[in-house]
Amino acid sequence: MVDVSHFSPEEVNVKVVDNRVVISGKHEEKQDEHGFIKREFTRQYMLPKDVDPASIKSTLSHDGVLSVSAPKLAIDPPKERPIPIEHVKGDMETQ
Repeated sequence: MVDVSHFSPEEVNVKVVDNRVVISGKHEEKQDEHGFIKREFTRQYMLPKDVDPASIKSTLSHDGVLSVSAPKLAIDPPKERPIPIEHVKGDMETQ
């Protein structure tokens, strides 16, 4: 979760780059009660190997909290797997 309450939804970007989720926000200089302010940030998070980058979703709450979810891949391990037996011929000759 990332607090992006100082940014409008149009100023926040979430994307996947290689094996990372990159979250960024930027707004030009604005006036507030203290004067003028310009904000910009970038956060990067490594994706676990068992996450499908195409399944990543993000949501923005009404109070400016950005959440990113990355469900794990649905790979069921096999319940049974045969193990082949390798036959090795030994040298039985005596010298």
